[in-house]
Amino acid sequence: MIENSLSAHIIEHDGRAQRQYIDACSVFAGYEAAIQTKKRTAGRMVWRWHKGASYLFRMLNSKVLKEYGVQSEETEAIYKEFNKEKKEIVDRARTLKHDLSIQRQMNKILHVGRAPDSIVSSLNREAKTTGVAGTMPILDLRAMWVYEAQVGAIFILGVYDYEELFIENCLAGYIKEARIDLAKDKFSAMIVSKNGHMTMAHTISPQALSKIIRVVASHEESSQRRDKYLFLVDLLEEISNEWFPHLWYSYDELTPNP
Repeated sequence: MIENSLSAHIIEHDGRAQRQYIDACSVFAGYEAAIQTKKRTAGRMVWRWHKGASYLFRMLNSKVLKEYGVQSEETEAIYKEFNKEKKEIVDRARTLKHDLSIQRQMNKILHVGRAPDSIVSSLNREAKTTGVAGTMPILDLRAMWVYEAQVGAIFILGVYDYEELFIENCLAGYIKEARIDLAKDKFSAMIVSKNGHMTMAHTISPQALSKIIRVVASHEESSQRRDKYLFLVDLLEEISNEWFPHLWYSYDELTPNP
């Protein structure tokens, strides 16, 4: 546990919630992998009369994806192997989907996550469209939910409402001034909504986010709002030092610290 003045603002999950998050991550990763594998066997294998003989084709809807050749022992083996693999993959995806539903219920019961359902739903919709959730990194204070998930804790900010702050400010505009390397500072975790739904979210490291917010604070004319930003800087640096010290590097040289 953290022993400094900000420790009251970080409450770690109990052991049950932490174990549940690990279990949910495992099932979620398995399900996502099964969905990607399922795409490899999209469509169906069919025999069609072609050029005066029976040929094997792989079809997706009414489109021919590939022609394998005339019916023979070799193409019959391809046909059988494809259908066998397809059935195994479909069965596995169905089982994991059921397991994922159970994990979702357990997440909700044990209060594993508290990200807004709207954020998780939005990232899941993106995943269905592009094939990958969170292709664009979260470059605002919603990143706090990603850190909470990775740390296994809740950040209690009291009157410092980071949801309010990120709505009013676009942090992406300060990346260049803060000298942030988006590729180097990528940070990902599975986040969980209040109702237990899960998705992958990509953002930047807490170290990088703290640097951006410090730049934002330097431009803030309101002392009250500037204090809020600087509080978040302190909190993010504490999170970094406690859980992610290996992610610190010299931003002046953009090389790892010795």
